[in-house]
Amino acid sequence: MRAHSAGCSSGVGSVLTENGTKGDCVGERYGLAVGGARSLRSKGIQTGGAPLEGDRLSIRMAIRLETSKRTGIDNHQDHEISAFHLNWARRIGRDHPQARPRTDLSALYNCHGLTFASRRTRIEKSREVQRILEDDDYQEIAMPDVLPGDVVIYYSDGGDPNHSGIVVEVSPDLLAPIVCSKWGNAGEFVHALRDCPNFYGPNHRFLRCRL
Repeated sequence: MRAHSAGCSSGVGSVLTENGTKGDCVGERYGLAVGGARSLRSKGIQTGGAPLEGDRLSIRMAIRLETSKRTGIDNHQDHEISAFHLNWARRIGRDHPQARPRTDLSALYNCHGLTFASRRTRIEKSREVQRILEDDDYQEIAMPDVLPGDVVIYYSDGGDPNHSGIVVEVSPDLLAPIVCSKWGNAGEFVHALRDCPNFYGPNHRFLRCRL
């Protein structure tokens, strides 16, 4: 899978307006140096979530993200962590004591952004995940054949890909592979296959990219 910056000289990236149309680079448009969400907000520019007071549009940052067949993948970057996610992250250690935290909290990317976009953005639509699996020739494999680097996707009862991660350890002594995945806006966790929040779904599939 290929991912590229949007070619903006400021390095901030392209934008998507509220109606989904692609706008010009925030950095070039407002003459900003790269400074993250704080510097954007200081100029009255919204980087995610609800519009700032007085703004007519909510501007969300996106990167150029493509499959191997050059199909564009819808994505966006967030920078704000809500009080809900902060409180939930504090409970993870109690609810999943065996899961090992690997990184701090981040809203920049989600689980699918970790699995398919090198931790640079969020992929949230089910159809985009499915498009990646099809274009990049991911094929299902049985658990006994799983190797580190393979992908696991957790599905809801309705078949939606709610969560994904990367296999990091397999062993004859393990009942199931060990996975690294990103839990919402909390950090990445290294965990047993089924030791993750149950709302991600009861079903899972292992896949391997055959490109």
